[in-house]
Amino acid sequence: MELKKILLVDDEESLRQLVGNALSHKGFEVMTAVDGQDGVKKALEYKPNIILVDVMMPNMNGYNMVHALREAGNTSYIIFLTAKAASTDLLKGFTLEGDDFIAKPFQMPELLARIKAGFRLKQTQFDLERTNIELHKALKERDTLINMIATNLRDPINEIDSYLKMLTDKSLPPATIRDLCNARTEKIKRLIDNICEMGDIENHQVNTHLSRTDISEVAQEMVLHFVNIYRSKQIDINYNIFSKVFIKTDKTLISEVFRAILYGAFQVSKTDSPAQINLISTDTSVRFEVSIKAGVTSDILPDLFDSILDFSSTNFKWNEVVDISTFFGLRVSHKLISMLGGALILEMNVHDEDIKMGFIIRYSHENDVISSQATRSFTTPN
Repeated sequence: MELKKILLVDDEESLRQLVGNALSHKGFEVMTAVDGQDGVKKALEYKPNIILVDVMMPNMNGYNMVHALREAGNTSYIIFLTAKAASTDLLKGFTLEGDDFIAKPFQMPELLARIKAGFRLKQTQFDLERTNIELHKALKERDTLINMIATNLRDPINEIDSYLKMLTDKSLPPATIRDLCNARTEKIKRLIDNICEMGDIENHQVNTHLSRTDISEVAQEMVLHFVNIYRSKQIDINYNIFSKVFIKTDKTLISEVFRAILYGAFQVSKTDSPAQINLISTDTSVRFEVSIKAGVTSDILPDLFDSILDFSSTNFKWNEVVDISTFFGLRVSHKLISMLGGALILEMNVHDEDIKMGFIIRYSHENDVISSQATRSFTTPN
C-alpha cells in the first residue's frame, strides 16, 4: 500500500496554495477542495489516505463533511484544522470520528509531524487488515483441506475394512484381498507422505543440495518405474529421453517432481490411450513433459490446475473425480520445482483433449539455474 495521497479542504485560497505547495515539495500527492461539499465529492472519488479539513467553511463545515464521509464508509485519517481549541469543540470532532487536531495558525514542521504519524497509523491499520484477510483465507483453506483429507482417508479405510470382512465369508481369495488392501494402503501412504512434504515446504524445512546431476538418468528410472502402473489402464508409454543431460539440481527433490508429474498424468489420463514422454535439452533449458489424452471432462482440469498453482482460486470441482493425492502430489511438485529454479507446465487443448504436464528449468551456459514462471494454459476450439 503506497501512502501518499492527501486531500486539503479549506475555503482560504492562500492557505490551500501555501500548504498544498509545501506538501507537494515533500513528495505527497495533494488534492484540494474549496468547501465541505467539494471535499466530500473529492474524498469519495480520489480516496485519499489523509484528509486535512478546516472546521469553519461555507456551504458545509468540517464537522458535517466528516459526518457525511463516515456515513459513506470513508476511512481516511482526518486531521481537523481549526482556530478553535475549546474542549467542547475537540470532543465534537472526535465524536465525529476525527483522528487529530491542529490549531491555526500552525507551523509546517508540526503539520508534517502529525501527517507522518497519521500515515504510520494508516499503514499499521492496513497491515493488520491484510494479515487478518490472509489469516482468514488460510483458515478457510485449512478447513477445506481437512475435510477433503478426511473424506479421502475414510473411503480407502472403509474399503480395507470391507475386504477384511470378506476373509470371513471367503467371497474372495485371500491373495486377491491382500492385493486390494495393499493398493488401498499404498494410496493412504502416498497421501500422507504428500501432506507431510507439503507441510515441510510451507514451514521452510526443505533444504536443497545442488550438485551436477544427470537428469536423463533420473527421468529414465522414474519412467521405468511407472511402466506397469500405466499399463494397469492399458496405456502404452513411448518416451524420448536424451542421454546425459547434466544440470545443477537436487537429485532427491527432482526425483519427487518426476514422480508427482508421472503419477498426476496417469490419474487424469484416458484408459487405453498412448502416453508420450519427452525430455528435451537445449543450450538454455531442459524440458520434461508427459503428453496424454484427458480422462476427465474439460471443466475439471482448469479448476485442478488453478488449485495446484494457487489454492485460493478454486471451486474444488476436481475433488469429485480426481484423487486428492494427485492434487497434493502436483502441488508439492509445483513447490519443489519452484525451489529448484524451474516452473511447472500444465496445458490442455480442449478440442483435442490433449494434456501436457511437466516442468522446465532454464539455465545459463555456466549451468546456473534461472527461475521461470509456471505456465497454465488451455487451448479451446475456434
